Amino acid sequence: MKNRAAEILRRLSRGACGKRADAQTVRDAEKALRVSFPEDFKAFLSAVGWCSVGHLEFFGLGRDVPPHLDLVRVTEMERRTRHPSLRADLIPLMNDGAGNLPSLATAESNGESCPVVFWSHDDPNGENQEPMRIAPDYLTWLSRMLDDLRAE
Repeated sequence: MKNRAAEILRRLSRGACGKRADAQTVRDAEKALRVSFPEDFKAFLSAVGWCSVGHLEFFGLGRDVPPHLDLVRVTEMERRTRHPSLRADLIPLMNDGAGNLPSLATAESNGESCPVVFWSHDDPNGENQEPMRIAPDYLTWLSRMLDDLRAE
């Protein structure tokens, strides 16, 4: 995982990224959101905190995170004030521009990683929707997003 993560994080360096999230900030976020982040997502948070590359803006943590990318703030807002409310086990990774949220399915975590699913804001089943799995783990999802950006 370390080599793969390092390569993906190197690709992020062409964007505007944060100054990293320290371990205490990550623990505080996990406590506030009542989840455990998988290790691959923690690697992103501890390396860059948050990031904006091209038109893609990835939620994250850190003392310099813009409010609209603050993972705790966005997650709490999506759980409390949006319809359908985001499930408690899901952690949004970004907003796709249409209100949909690619999210970590933390209930399916093996500690190292967990699937990324697509939470639709207009699914007819609302809060009872079964989000579609779009990647087996965070690093695969992030790599695909960066590949798609490069292809544009």
